[in-house]
Amino acid sequence: MSRAVPILVAHLHGQAKTTCVKANLKKASLKGANLKGANLYGANLKGANLKGANLTDSSLSNAVLTGANLTGASLVGVKRFYDIYADGGIKGSPSLSKNWRLVNGYLIGPNADLDRNKNNGADLSGGNLVGANLKDAGLNNVNFSGADLTGANLKGASGTGINWTGATCPNGQPAAGSPATC
Repeated sequence: MSRAVPILVAHLHGQAKTTCVKANLKKASLKGANLKGANLYGANLKGANLKGANLTDSSLSNAVLTGANLTGASLVGVKRFYDIYADGGIKGSPSLSKNWRLVNGYLIGPNADLDRNKNNGADLSGGNLVGANLKDAGLNNVNFSGADLTGANLKGASGTGINWTGATCPNGQPAAGSPATC
């Protein structure tokens, strides 16, 4: 039986340069924590409660956010967003940087690392997936209509029922054919 990890959130509130490099914060309660500008490189935040937390301008490179609750959290200006390991299951509706959004528990945006993820049925329409890594991803019934996938890696990705209408393909060309494909 797992339980929340007790930590002293008071030490995190208001700290300009909080450093939690490779910290194990699995299932930690960081509700309302002020982690603005914090260095959370490689931190394990799996299942953590970050409801209402301020992560503005923080570094989450190589951090694990699988199952984290980001309801009302601010992730605006997060550095190296694309290195975040989420493996789905992120909960809530956080404030995100331009061109980023939370879809089916995954952080989606430019250079997003979505390799091997099961994005089945995801609505990625109009999404900015420039340079995204979708290697070996499951793409059944994914809606890429109007999405920009310029430079994206789709090697080994597979799926049926994909909507490519109006999408920009990894080679920078518009999806073509009827139905449209990349």
